[in-house]
Amino acid sequence: MGLLSFFLKLFKFKPGWNGTPEIFLAMVMEMQSRNNKEFSV
Repeated sequence: MGLLSFFLKLFKFKPGWNGTPEIFLAMVMEMQSRNNKEFSV
């Protein structure tokens, strides 16, 4: 998935984000819910 790999690249370039996986996960869930209305929880 291109979007996921993009975020993983951001993860590597921003080491400060490594301490906050919850925010990263929340961003991924938000993007998925925007792209797929049925997926939104």
